[in-house]
Amino acid sequence: MSSCINIASDVKHWFEIENVEEVKGKYHFLSEDGIKIYLPDTFKKYSSSEYLKIIDSLTSKKDYAFELRAIETLRDLKGNFYIYFDNEFGITYTLNTLPYFPFSKRDASQLLGIIRMNNEKITRKENIEFTKITAKYTGNKKQQIFRSIFKVDYPETDVSTYSTAYIISSNGKTTMIKLSSIYDINFDPFIQKMII
Repeated sequence: MSSCINIASDVKHWFEIENVEEVKGKYHFLSEDGIKIYLPDTFKKYSSSEYLKIIDSLTSKKDYAFELRAIETLRDLKGNFYIYFDNEFGITYTLNTLPYFPFSKRDASQLLGIIRMNNEKITRKENIEFTKITAKYTGNKKQQIFRSIFKVDYPETDVSTYSTAYIISSNGKTTMIKLSSIYDINFDPFIQKMII
């Protein structure tokens, strides 16, 4: 029995893997956009209404209303909108396709400014606090990637989550990916396997 416990403690969850070669999952083809995303096997695609039903069953009415507004905002952006949810770990992955725009490191700092302004709007309306963990730009003429991670604290419930955003421009396409989780996830290995 102790050997089973040792084996179980050696097993890494997908969000603990940092090496792109160790990443296990499967491709999902977004046929309308010609994009292949690579996600852990525990993720399943949902429609907005299916996803909101799951969230409604898992959260308070206030949290549901907040998530509903967030989903409506993402869904209203120009382009296509996709939702995947990891029911095992409660992790949400959304992807928006956007009009193509290549961007520079300077533009990335403006993107961070927009994210901060949106966070401040939320803070004024809700009892939620945002703390920047990281913001990073990598890019060249062919591909640009901006990633930001914020810790989101809910003082009323003493709960914290992490909000990770990626904006990627490559091959004449731009996507925005958002991850919401109670874990501080390094999703970079999955992003590296994405085919745009």
